[in-house]
Amino acid sequence: MEKFHIGSETLETVENYKHIGIDRDSREVEATRTIIGNRLKTARQTSYALMGSGLHGLNGLNPEVSCKLWSTQLKKVREKATTIIAKPKWTDCDHQIYKEVINKELPKLMQKSKGIIEKDIKNLEKLLHKAGEAAIPKYRRKIKIKSKGKAIWNEQIDKASKQSKNAFKVWRQHGAPQERSNELKIKMTAAKRILRKAQRQAYASQRESTAGKIMKASNSDTKLFYKLINMQRKTPLINTKILKLNEKTAEDGPSIMNIWQEHFQQLATPTIEENFDTEKLELVEIQNNIIESIEREKGSNISTLKFEDNDINITNETKHLGIKRNEQNRANISERIRTGRATIYSLLGAGLHVRRGFSPMVAYKLWRTYAVPRSIYGLEVMNLLAKEKDMLELAERKILRQIQGLPNNTANMAVYTLVGAEPIAITLDKNVLTFS
Repeated sequence: MEKFHIGSETLETVENYKHIGIDRDSREVEATRTIIGNRLKTARQTSYALMGSGLHGLNGLNPEVSCKLWSTQLKKVREKATTIIAKPKWTDCDHQIYKEVINKELPKLMQKSKGIIEKDIKNLEKLLHKAGEAAIPKYRRKIKIKSKGKAIWNEQIDKASKQSKNAFKVWRQHGAPQERSNELKIKMTAAKRILRKAQRQAYASQRESTAGKIMKASNSDTKLFYKLINMQRKTPLINTKILKLNEKTAEDGPSIMNIWQEHFQQLATPTIEENFDTEKLELVEIQNNIIESIEREKGSNISTLKFEDNDINITNETKHLGIKRNEQNRANISERIRTGRATIYSLLGAGLHVRRGFSPMVAYKLWRTYAVPRSIYGLEVMNLLAKEKDMLELAERKILRQIQGLPNNTANMAVYTLVGAEPIAITLDKNVLTFS
């Protein structure tokens, strides 16, 4: 094979090389060709990764689906982190230090000036940054961010977005007419509607996909559980940026907290009006003090336990194997009810009005899969009273009414049958039989 030289150096000659991401081989007689063997190897590895090394449909896929996987081009777009300079917190700036640095360095800067405006501006900018670094904590620190949001993008939205932008551009170029009968405005409005329609269809498809995953979920699927919690918690625009109380205005975090503190302090402080019965208030305070002293005397008969020289705290309840028990060796049913309610609230929101677009069946599946096991954990080893089971069922029926949007006077049978629900007491009895 002929060798090539640049000056006195000899260039290396290779048979294989990559051009624009394509592997090619170069030979003396044949023309440049792609390396077909590597392409076949890549396709085989992709297919094996999707369906297993035997390609025997171990994943339950029929031949039609397997062929679809073979012929489909899969794309994965990764979000690239962008490094930006954080905005300085001027509220934390030490103004005295900031002024001292500028007053000290500015005369020197003016003496070195040669009358070139561009250089003077750059030097002044460096001086301001120097003062900021001395006076502001974490000044101009670099942070990495990723473009996150609820936006959905597919080919249909991409096509509709381009058409909408083109229609808007043409409309602006012709003077942006506002008449509804104008042909360009009609086309622009129609293009916008098509784009919004494509976006709504994409969001509906996403909700349907999430609902399908929920209906197939089990109690051990913790990944989906925490994903739903993050979806509920990451709601935008929930924090206020400015707060006013009487004549005071707060725009930063510490000031807003101070105003809230002052507001609740005013609410907690009783205001005594002119016609207020202060004598009755004093009697009530005396009565409360007497009741408190009597209750303290009742508890003073309990002997103090010690271990070596350390006192042992005496409590009314304790936790054993993850189950809280009281003095009578019974579970705290009220706390169990709060646990189940907190779980479903973290998944669907405090109102349980299914704001995520889930149907009552999907919402009940969340209650059944994640909330019920946390409510009755460990109760199968305890002999519950009928009253305690009734408390659990009453709380469950209240949750089911909220999920389905039913009034409080709806019959208990209808509450369960409309979503095919099973009473929590029956679930508990099944767990008892399984445990034993």
